[in-house]
Amino acid sequence: MLFRKYNKIFTTIFLNIMSVLCIFMLFSFSGCGKNDNEVSISGGRDVMRLPKTTTAGELEKAEDAEGTKAVLINIDTKNQIMVFQKTGSGKKKELRYNGGTDIGDSNGAAMSATQLKIGEVVRISYDKSSGRMEKLRVCSDEWNRSDISGIVVDEKSKTIMIGEDKYTYSDSLIVVSGNSIVDISTIDAIDVLEVKGNDMKIDSIIVTKGHGYVQLTNTAFYEGGIIEIGDKIITGIEKDMRIKAPEGEYKLTVTKGEVVGTDNIKIDRDEELLINLMDYQEEGKRYGSIAFLITPDNARLYIDKKLVDDYSKVIQLTYGTHSVAVVCEGYKKFETTIDINTTYQSVEVDLKPEETTESSSVSGSENSTTTPVHGTENGTTAPGEGESSKTSGKETEKPVQEPTTKVYGATETTKSLADIVSNILIG
Repeated sequence: MLFRKYNKIFTTIFLNIMSVLCIFMLFSFSGCGKNDNEVSISGGRDVMRLPKTTTAGELEKAEDAEGTKAVLINIDTKNQIMVFQKTGSGKKKELRYNGGTDIGDSNGAAMSATQLKIGEVVRISYDKSSGRMEKLRVCSDEWNRSDISGIVVDEKSKTIMIGEDKYTYSDSLIVVSGNSIVDISTIDAIDVLEVKGNDMKIDSIIVTKGHGYVQLTNTAFYEGGIIEIGDKIITGIEKDMRIKAPEGEYKLTVTKGEVVGTDNIKIDRDEELLINLMDYQEEGKRYGSIAFLITPDNARLYIDKKLVDDYSKVIQLTYGTHSVAVVCEGYKKFETTIDINTTYQSVEVDLKPEETTESSSVSGSENSTTTPVHGTENGTTAPGEGESSKTSGKETEKPVQEPTTKVYGATETTKSLADIVSNILIG
């Protein structure tokens, strides 16, 4: 009886346990085959499961895995050191690299450190404790525009216009010219650029073709003419002008009337090329400029026996000797020769009235070169001889008044008649 009683109790307990197990297994199987985003049934209502979230720590790990975005600002291949500037912050980081550092382009293809260029936007991963770079990739999320010119920079608003597109930049913008970091103010519209950025913000600018300068000297003859630098620049020539031009090799041509001079030149970035326009005249057709100041102003000027219509302007004459004559009614005629051997000189002629015994004078301006002038004038005695006149039946020797020659910039002196006649025509 006792056995049957305990057997009945154990049977009841066993059945209860089995019932609980069956119910548990039923609920377990009902959840199989469903993902986290599928709808489940609870109390007759549909409940959407929330997607998994990531913690702040996980986000930091993801950023580290992708790498820090920075601009390469220096490479020391000898000591195997690269310097970076983090985009947007201006913070700089110096890292060491070696043959085991994983360096690749935007597609992941392997490349060497020497293939990288200053101003490249990259993502880097490195060991913070040792400062050793482990991985570098050229940024794949940056846009790159090359062969850009004609940009307009507004430093006040920190904007750059490229065509009709307006971009912004920060104080940490990297501008590279010739592997050196330069200020954005050095960029000119004629420069050719490579621009890198993200969305409408520019991260770096690389000057691929800059500009230099052409400084003209001895421009007197060619002033008013034309200068051509390749097909890039065509402009009028002005006194001692300075021309901004793209770097490169060009054919330079200067033209004034029928005189044409050419040469091949090279313009280096940020350098000045000195051009002496006197060297661009043919040896047999080299010209100098001469200015005349004649008194009275209604006198007529003849050069090489040809009347000069307007001598108020600078006159161009070929190098060498030329005859000069100045005539005016009521004044003594003046004749001389001048030697053109510089780019510019000036001559002052002061005619004397016929009734006076004083001679005309010729003056050269400061910084001008005038060759000795030779000539004769009607009524003038030979060098060294005196004029004679009769007084009370006696012949007396009349003293000859000696003229003066004035050179601007020098002390005025009085010379003997013999010396003067060898230089000017006595008036």
